[in-house]
Amino acid sequence: MFIFTVDWDFRALWAGLSLTARIYMLGLVLAAVYSLYASVRMELCLRRVSNKPTSGLNDVQERLFVISNRIENLRQMHVFLFLLFGLCWATEGVLILRSILIAVLSLSAPTMAVFGSAALFAVFVFAVLLVLHLVQWAVAVRLRSLMTTHGCTRG
Repeated sequence: MFIFTVDWDFRALWAGLSLTARIYMLGLVLAAVYSLYASVRMELCLRRVSNKPTSGLNDVQERLFVISNRIENLRQMHVFLFLLFGLCWATEGVLILRSILIAVLSLSAPTMAVFGSAALFAVFVFAVLLVLHLVQWAVAVRLRSLMTTHGCTRG
């Protein structure tokens, strides 16, 4: 059974998430919007630099180093979001184990539905982080290409 062939009831799954996971998902969406906005701004700045060869070499190198620092900040934010996801996932795991224990103690068999909201949480987070990584990677490749063209070295 594939995860995309399951009929998901998103409201029920959202209701099954802990408050921590809900806050994380909202924060992830806001961080994703900011990251995409920053990546688009960096890409536009890179296009301006590549289309404007009349600027002085030092000015171009300075702009490229500034963009390089911005990309590094985005990378650090993405790693932070991933580590924070690990914390939230651990919390969800403890809550799942607790619900299984409660179901066993109440003499009712726990079903696989216990894992539904946590699985959707993981799929959503990894999909968003994958898109953010791909966009950041594309901008970084373009930046490295321009830095090589203009003779920039990090030192």
